[in-house]
Amino acid sequence: MRIKIAEAYKSARLHLGLTQRQAGNAVGLSNPAIVKMEQGKTGNPNWEYTKFLVESGINYFYLVGLSDEIEGQLVDMVTKSEHESLQTEHERLKADFADLQNKYNLLQEALQIKVDEDGKLKKRN
Repeated sequence: MRIKIAEAYKSARLHLGLTQRQAGNAVGLSNPAIVKMEQGKTGNPNWEYTKFLVESGINYFYLVGLSDEIEGQLVDMVTKSEHESLQTEHERLKADFADLQNKYNLLQEALQIKVDEDGKLKKRN
């Protein structure tokens, strides 16, 4: 059974053997801020605290309620600008691929050939 996000943060902290004060001090948060997070009284958990837990070996998917496994591999975190840059590059590559696909189709038409399932060239009828 998956647990609530607030409970996951509490169990993650306890799994690491930290008090609320120690966890807060690790990322510059007050003790009441940690308490509120663990009680689900904040909109979203603090990003720095989440990053700290993940870097300490907590499974990110556990924290967001998508896994029952508390321990996990460190996943690469990317900043919002890095994410946007990767998304822009992805869109550019998709457009380049579509352009190449169109050119390939035009070339096939011009040469009156087609490629069969085996990758062999055949004359169009």
